[in-house]
Parts: sequence; C-alpha cells; structure tokens
Amino acid sequence: MIKAAEAPSLRDIAHVLGVTPTTVSLALRGSPRISSRTRNKVKQTAEDMGYRPNAELSRVMSHLKTRRGRDIRPVIALVTGGGSRAAAASVRGVFQDIAETAGYTVDVLDFTQAGMNLERLAGILTARGIRGGILYRLEAEAPRTREWLKGLALCCVGAPPPGVKLPSCDWEESAGGTCPEEPLLGAAMDMLDLAIQHNRYGEAGHGMTLRLH
Repeated sequence: MIKAAEAPSLRDIAHVLGVTPTTVSLALRGSPRISSRTRNKVKQTAEDMGYRPNAELSRVMSHLKTRRGRDIRPVIALVTGGGSRAAAASVRGVFQDIAETAGYTVDVLDFTQAGMNLERLAGILTARGIRGGILYRLEAEAPRTREWLKGLALCCVGAPPPGVKLPSCDWEESAGGTCPEEPLLGAAMDMLDLAIQHNRYGEAGHGMTLRLH
C-alpha cells in the first residue's frame, strides 16, 4: 500500500523560504505588516507546495484569537536603539504582529532618549510589571553590575551590549543581502517565549547566538 504524502505545513513552507512560521501565517492572512513582496512569495510557494489551510484548525485559532481579545495578555517590551523613524516604525509593526500571534501585548520603549541606560531600562520594565523583552540593535554602555538583569528575560537582535551575555540572533554577514526583519524578530520572539515559558529570568550568563542566513 502506498502511503499518501503528508500535506505541507506552515513550518515546511517557512523552512523552504528561510522565514519563521509566524511570517508565513501572517503573509497567508494578508497582514499589511508583511511586505507585499514577501506576501506574494509566501503565497506562491504555498500554492506550489500544495498547501491547504486546515479548516478545523482555522476555526480553533479564530476562537482563541477572540478569547485572547477578552483576556489579559502578558506584556513584553520591544526596546529600539536608533535608526530612522521609518525603520523603527517598520520594526514595531512587524514585531507587534509576531508578538500578538504568540499571545503577547507589546510595550515599545525608545532607548535613545536622554539619560537612558541598561539599569534605568530595567527599572522601567520592572515598574511596569514587564518581565521580558527584545533589545533591538541597542548601542549601550556596559552595565555597572549584573544585578540589573534580575527578574528579567531578555533577548537581543544584533550584538548584545558590551559585557552582557544574553541570547541573541543576527544575520550572517557572509550570506550577503539585506538583513531580513521578519525572520530575525520571529526567531527572537521564539527565544524569548521559550525563556518566559520556562521561567528563565535573570540568566545573564546565557549567551547563545543564533545566526540566520
């Protein structure tokens, strides 16, 4: 008996394109947060691979989305470290969609404001009851003490601040091309979500680096 090939999943499509499953899901739903070029590429690849949405799964996800809208969602931070306003807005938009799909609400903080440093950032997050966040390409001085990280789960996009060991992800320079926001932010969200789910707070010594290419 010949076994029928399994239908491709979002993860299969993501693997082929080198993006995250979240990016594929958002693109197939026509999210404006994903560039039209990426949306078209995802949809074409999904069609070529014979992808068909799971009607039952779609119904369940729709129910969960409605339910989440009524529930209090945990808040995570996106801390941006510079660049143009347009670039920062693009990063915020992409990450908000990724985080909301994962079940989180996003609070955006600007690290470039006067007087900001890692210790002050930690104080702001703690005061707001935020226990996790993404540090997006920060240019920061080394902290005076490792205690600033206590009670926080943080991941970096780009190199961590000097003297700080945090899980991070970045684009492999040898791969060339433009650094893609969606897979980088998606990978960082996966790392952060894992840390939060397993209560890995204040682990300054955890310095794993994931490089996408």
